[in-house]
Amino acid sequence: MNKFKGYTDEALAYAKLDCYETLEAGQYGTDHTYGRKLWAEIDAIRDEQMVRRKSHTTSQPVLWHTRSNGQPLDTEA
Repeated sequence: MNKFKGYTDEALAYAKLDCYETLEAGQYGTDHTYGRKLWAEIDAIRDEQMVRRKSHTTSQPVLWHTRSNGQPLDTEA
């Protein structure tokens, strides 16, 4: 079970940023136990983001609605 599945996209981005900042602040290397934990969380977040990107691009085609002159409709700012 991936603990990040229930996170919003914004929460995922924040969690990943928090991991990077914690790594930097604590100067944790890959040989440090907590550093390895943070990198594992970053990997899990990236995996979840990739799954979402793939499902977004394959299941939801982008439809562009344009006027007869090729310009976008006013609803698509």
